[in-house]
Amino acid sequence: MLDTPAAVFEALRENHDRPHSLQRTVTAEELVEAAAAFEKPDVLVTALFELMTAYEFTGENSKSPVAFARLLKLWDTAPETFSEWEVRQVFWRFKWVMASLLQVPEVPLGSIGGWIDQMQARYEAADHGLQPVAAMHYHVAYHTGTDVDGAYALWTSRPRTELSDCEACEIRHRARHQVTTGDDAGAIDTWQPVLDGVLTCSEEPQMSQARALLPLLRAGNLDAARSHHLTGYRRVRGTTGVQEEAGEHLEFCALSRNEGRGLEILAENRSLFDASGTPLAALPRRPFRRISSLWCARHDAWRARVTPRAPGSGRGSPNVWRTAPPRTRTSWAWTNVCARSSPSTARICSCRTTSTGRLSPS
Repeated sequence: MLDTPAAVFEALRENHDRPHSLQRTVTAEELVEAAAAFEKPDVLVTALFELMTAYEFTGENSKSPVAFARLLKLWDTAPETFSEWEVRQVFWRFKWVMASLLQVPEVPLGSIGGWIDQMQARYEAADHGLQPVAAMHYHVAYHTGTDVDGAYALWTSRPRTELSDCEACEIRHRARHQVTTGDDAGAIDTWQPVLDGVLTCSEEPQMSQARALLPLLRAGNLDAARSHHLTGYRRVRGTTGVQEEAGEHLEFCALSRNEGRGLEILAENRSLFDASGTPLAALPRRPFRRISSLWCARHDAWRARVTPRAPGSGRGSPNVWRTAPPRTRTSWAWTNVCARSSPSTARICSCRTTSTGRLSPS
């Protein structure tokens, strides 16, 4: 029975100890409803924070802003009901909401800008440093491709604060920026403390291991790429909250000519096709969906023992079909995969056609 605040608090503690799953999220939603019935809102505050956590780690980030809006209303009307930890979380979870909103294409950029303005106003009122706000401006700039370098310089020039992301996560974002500017070597150097396990958190090193795979591949550091693929993939396998990272591992298998390993990853992550909490990750241009489609097309063509000729690759109609090439030759699907990456990646992919260039599927 959840008819007293003490009973709800006990149920919240029990649910908090469960592994992140759909059942934990459903229970968290039920406990929010139960907590809302009490006159004093302290139970509801804790329940809403627990619900946001459940959403965050089960790939349902898009639902977090609604719960957070309720928390802000409670913060404005009854701040005395928040514990010291919960007060800090009010400011910390603005960043969760920003990341969640960027995952939902239907949310207008103007709305996201409004949330950042509110974040800045509340940080200033509480006398918190604005480096986390500058980081949010950078993430929006990176997402839209507008004044990315300026936003990056503003963010990285500000000193870290107690509300900044952990060093491991900030390193991931800095390295990602270097990759987009074509500085793979610099990105790998930046990533090193995380990849070596010196700096870790709940999201690291597995997220950086996934993002570093293609830069390592382009740099010709195949041993390190193989190692980070094998160890990093185990941490993200079948997890709905890291759909993007699973896609990075799948793309790595595609570009390194590891067909069998790629099909294993597809089979092990079938549940990710049904994940709906992060719509951005489900778009066709994102790694998991894009490479999955290419894998399936290539596998179907291989089973039929024929592959379509790449448009413009030879004489005759682009719809002409020919016998499937030997396994060591780059097929039309792999050419398409490489075309989506940089020229250096295409060269690496086309050269990894012998057994010495393959990674172990184990």
